[in-house]
Amino acid sequence: MFYLKKEIYCGSDLQKMINIRSALEAKGIESWCKTVRSESSPPFRGNARNILGRVGERSDYATMYYIYVKKNDMNQGREIVASLK
Repeated sequence: MFYLKKEIYCGSDLQKMINIRSALEAKGIESWCKTVRSESSPPFRGNARNILGRVGERSDYATMYYIYVKKNDMNQGREIVASLK
């Protein structure tokens, strides 16, 4: 259930997301990743953000990665994220 998970990372760096998930796995912490691509909808379709908000957007920031852990593992997960910065 989604309300039992907490977000510990949100960013656009793929390598950092991979490093965090590897570190979490090494500590035995189960994690889930959600990937959101802002360019996934066709241009000039959808809401105003999709139509106007993508003008001049850098393509390396087009994908956002969200990492979630169980509520009980949130503090330990955040410590791992902080140690990798």
